Amino acid sequence: MNQCQKRWNIIRLLRLAFGIFIVIRGILAGEWLLALAGVVLSLMPLLNIGCCSTSGCRMPDHNRNQL
Repeated sequence: MNQCQKRWNIIRLLRLAFGIFIVIRGILAGEWLLALAGVVLSLMPLLNIGCCSTSGCRMPDHNRNQL
């Protein structure tokens, strides 16, 4: 729960707003696949996860020690 409450910035808020917008537009248009994509996009900023959540952008430890 702490991860969800820490480090809110403007980009994270914009991502959340964009996801909610997509959910609403998908429901109004009857496009349930679009609404589902909006739910996924809304959960990402809420849970503070993204493309690097699996440490895909992280430097290896042996390089980090040499810096």
